[in-house]
Amino acid sequence: MKEKMIDKKNIILCVTGSIAAYKSVYLSSALVKSGANVQVILSKSAKNFVGESSFSGITHNPVITGYYDSKTDLSIDHIDVAKKADLIVVAPATANILAKISLGISSDPIVGCILASKAPVIVAPAMDGDMYNSPQVQKHINELKRRQQIVNKFQEPSLYKYIKDELLLISNNEGNILWYWKEVDDYL
Repeated sequence: MKEKMIDKKNIILCVTGSIAAYKSVYLSSALVKSGANVQVILSKSAKNFVGESSFSGITHNPVITGYYDSKTDLSIDHIDVAKKADLIVVAPATANILAKISLGISSDPIVGCILASKAPVIVAPAMDGDMYNSPQVQKHINELKRRQQIVNKFQEPSLYKYIKDELLLISNNEGNILWYWKEVDDYL
């Protein structure tokens, strides 16, 4: 059943600059093994923790690292992959990227891709617990919730059950995995 749900789906894996970024290599591998077509977008700071070659070797797709990489047919990479996406996963998600997503600050291809896509997005925050609980980070999370862009994990969509273990490896607190936009099951 797991393979059917993921098989041949276009999943964008957005990796940001956290020490947990290396765990996204394992997540990309698990998704590929399940039949997904995985496209990785690395933030500039993520490249301090993981390399493009790891992801391109696993996914067999070029890794997008900037707005002007021209690695897709359209040459506007974040738009090209956004339009084809069945699911976007931001793992690990730093406090910085949570703020940018909440505010719509499209200064990197990760947020640009999210804004240009109608696909559901899974966000797996990975940061110090005090950072996560800070008023600033909670403000951005609450704003996404207020706009009904976060679906509580306790609704247990079937895809959540599938990748829960992999996401828990990335998110430092079990309760910190966030779902937003429509339920993933509506799209897959």
